[in-house]
Amino acid sequence: MQHNMVHNYELILKVVNRISSEKNFIWRFLPVKYLANIWLKPNYAKQSFLEEIGFLTGTISLIGIASSDKEDVLKSAERTLRGEYDLLGSGKVLMSGPDWHSDFKSGFTWPQKFYRDLRGLTPKCGVDIKVPWELSRSHHLLWLGEAYLLTGEEKYAAEVVRQLKDWIDRNPLMYSVNWTCAMDVAIRAINWIYALGFIQASGCLDDAFVAKVQRSLFEHGFFIWHNLEKNIPDSNNHYFSDIVGLLYLGRLFRDTKCGAKWWKFGIAEFYKELRSQTLPSGANYERSVSYHRLMTELASYPIYMLKRAKVNVPEDIEYRVYGMYRYVAHYTKPNGMAPLIEDNDNGRLLPFVERDFRSHGYLNDVDSAENRIIAADIGSAYSCNEASCVGDYRDAGNVILRSGDAFLFVTNGRRGCNVPDEKKKRGVHTHNDLLSFELALGHDDLIIDPGAYLYTSDVKSHIEFRSTRKHNTIVVDGEEQHLLPGQAFVSVLNSIPQYFKIVDDGVVGDITKFKARLRHERAFSWLDNSLVINDSLEKAGSGLSATMSFHLAPGNVAEKKGNIFAISTEHYDVELKIVGETIIDSRIIEDTVSPSYGVLQKSITIEVVLNFDNAATIATIISWNNK
Repeated sequence: MQHNMVHNYELILKVVNRISSEKNFIWRFLPVKYLANIWLKPNYAKQSFLEEIGFLTGTISLIGIASSDKEDVLKSAERTLRGEYDLLGSGKVLMSGPDWHSDFKSGFTWPQKFYRDLRGLTPKCGVDIKVPWELSRSHHLLWLGEAYLLTGEEKYAAEVVRQLKDWIDRNPLMYSVNWTCAMDVAIRAINWIYALGFIQASGCLDDAFVAKVQRSLFEHGFFIWHNLEKNIPDSNNHYFSDIVGLLYLGRLFRDTKCGAKWWKFGIAEFYKELRSQTLPSGANYERSVSYHRLMTELASYPIYMLKRAKVNVPEDIEYRVYGMYRYVAHYTKPNGMAPLIEDNDNGRLLPFVERDFRSHGYLNDVDSAENRIIAADIGSAYSCNEASCVGDYRDAGNVILRSGDAFLFVTNGRRGCNVPDEKKKRGVHTHNDLLSFELALGHDDLIIDPGAYLYTSDVKSHIEFRSTRKHNTIVVDGEEQHLLPGQAFVSVLNSIPQYFKIVDDGVVGDITKFKARLRHERAFSWLDNSLVINDSLEKAGSGLSATMSFHLAPGNVAEKKGNIFAISTEHYDVELKIVGETIIDSRIIEDTVSPSYGVLQKSITIEVVLNFDNAATIATIISWNNK
């Protein structure tokens, strides 16, 4: 009875949400470019507007940031001045001016149409809508603004002004590909606010420009408000980004009727969604490590602005945000990089310094450029340097173990967020990685998760990178842990983790497949300078086949000696030994991994094949010594 009531309530919410979305077709027939002038009252004079921008960002100072960060910022700014862009695996591309409407990786350009018409446009395979979205997020304007603040040279501020004018002129409200996703609209608005905050002392900011960008920012808020990406029953990082955008724009335009509404709504939804989307451990409930970093920025950065506005932030919100930073500290490997567990699209809110996308450590470095900028006028930033031997994040399906110089990340979680794992198609950011793992030794990656590579521009590759075989676990009879029906992000439930336990010397987990009637148990344990993995498979039938994979990090080399593999990393000699009576073959194959969205690197993978009847046990012993 209760389940039916919940289902009916969710159905009603979905209908209301759909009706709310469909109403937006009326903007096609209205002079939307003039409506902002009606609603934007009062229009701030130049000085008043810049003061409001300054309040949102705080009094920014780059004094005291690391010299390496300063050098990186200036290099990034100079590349932007030269028209060099490198986005989402494009490699270096030279443009005389940003091509806001194109995927310059494929050459496809989106027509300038009403945004709802563009949502239904299906470009050819290989075209990635994320490229114009990423360019229009305007992260590169941050580096120009910071370079102006560091040097005082007007050329940097002038380029910010030139590009903002160009973007506004070529992307009228609701009439370009860059108005099709409210999340990107929100992130763009916040990046503009910070870029303007960096150059507010420049003489390039005349009255006409300030009026132009002020109106466009209001249009950004208007669009977000009418295109909120709320999902029923659980929302995700898109909706949370929308809310954060409304917070900043609501505060900026709080003296208008619309702005006051955005501000009030934004505060309430910000707390509500943060409580919903952050698990008790501090991990984000979408389970992706990369999206956790994005959500940590989205959750913590606005809090500094709220504190500058004298808004009382509830204690439980502070606690949850601290938990998010604690998770970052736990999953950061000894080499400073994060494992690429689940999906990754290089998403950031405010990347003040260009860094390797796997580098999340700046979040917990109180002296990083990011923390010095974002915590302006507040003082100390959120940070956590706790990295204990056991990181218990089983509510997100993860356990992190450390032993000496070894780092182990084990996954065994459900495929979704907070909703029940019903037997139906669902769009998720999780992969078929139950009982998979990453292993690093000191500063060397040994066995890694291969990443995600691409999304909708190459669905076949995205499915490959989500597949069971592309992870460090076992495939039985070729059946996926969750069925992948040929669509990006979509899966059909096929396995359930039965248990996931932390034991004295490691961790043990178990999954059961429905269709195949398969039970797989895997135990990890430390033994001196070794990791021991014990696998147990149970499935009724004869002539069954299983393949176990170990994806090695790029640069590692391996040599096969029977069922023993000698692996060489930069600093370690490693022996991977497989023990099992039913093993029929073991081999090293050429493979690929993706360290960043759109980037592919050559690698090698160790595969072990076994045949069995009804049950099998396999032991893997990975031992290492310093060179």
